[in-house]
Amino acid sequence: MSESDVQQQRNESKSCNEDVLLDIGFLRVGSSSIYKNKAGVYILSPGISPGKHEKYWFDIRDANLQKIGRSAKVWVLLRIVPDWFAFFSIENIREYMNEKTQDIRKVSGLVYGFHCDIDEHTQRIKITAKNDRLATLSVDLLDRKKVKKLLLENIIDTEKETPSNYKNLNDDLYFDINEITTSTNLTDTEKSTLIKARIGQGEFRKNVITLWGFGESCPVTKISTRELLVASHIKPWRKCTTKTERLDGANGILLCSHLDKLFDSHLVSFKKSTNDYMICINNKLNKQELTEIGITKSLRLDTGKVDPKNMPRLKMYLEEHYRIFSKNTK
Repeated sequence: MSESDVQQQRNESKSCNEDVLLDIGFLRVGSSSIYKNKAGVYILSPGISPGKHEKYWFDIRDANLQKIGRSAKVWVLLRIVPDWFAFFSIENIREYMNEKTQDIRKVSGLVYGFHCDIDEHTQRIKITAKNDRLATLSVDLLDRKKVKKLLLENIIDTEKETPSNYKNLNDDLYFDINEITTSTNLTDTEKSTLIKARIGQGEFRKNVITLWGFGESCPVTKISTRELLVASHIKPWRKCTTKTERLDGANGILLCSHLDKLFDSHLVSFKKSTNDYMICINNKLNKQELTEIGITKSLRLDTGKVDPKNMPRLKMYLEEHYRIFSKNTK
């Protein structure tokens, strides 16, 4: 690969990161590879390039570290063009940035070099410090959807965060997060917990998984691919009157993403039958399209592993959801 091709790939890896970071409220600091949000969280996004023997490499510039300072929260986001990302805290490799791994570049100045071994079969990337084979870090390879989810899980800092950072989310989600971040009745820890719950992560997701008893599996479709599953509220978030309702595992179902969208919009619901809950589908929806994505009237909501003591709450939430569904169907 020519020098111009290498530089083009490094530039592409930076620009591909930028659209992901802009979506969640990060802005580029000058012309550097530093990004920062309003909460004061930094992300380093160095260009990554192919090296010898099909390995990749990247540099961390000392000048960027000095610009950020030691006290700030700093993450690293790599993009391996065209399909993969890697995301980790700078603290995971800081101890490897020493005289043994440093180099002096004409343009970049003092840098710390790292090699990358990518295993697409296991979807892992092994990062090794230059000149030190024992200085390694292994992390998951992530696609665009996974990395945005991971960024949201780890970057939220409600102490300084403002709702404007979430304007690229859908209107309902932005409205709810705005309500949380501007509340004067919640502690910073409570805000962080509720924001993660609202985007289907954190404590709420764990509560839903525990209550249903299927692990990370949809109780309707039985799909168990983690990246396709969303912890969906049964009683809409904004209609919950207490924090307890918003975090209640009985007020949620781990649904595959396409079913979650329909359920959240009250275009499908579940009605109690003799032994289970049958799916109900709004007549306005295209039956052929639904069939093509596996949504048919034969689907059932499996409550077989729900502890009987939790069933009254679950039943209450589902009945309220069905009531709204029925009203919208008329």
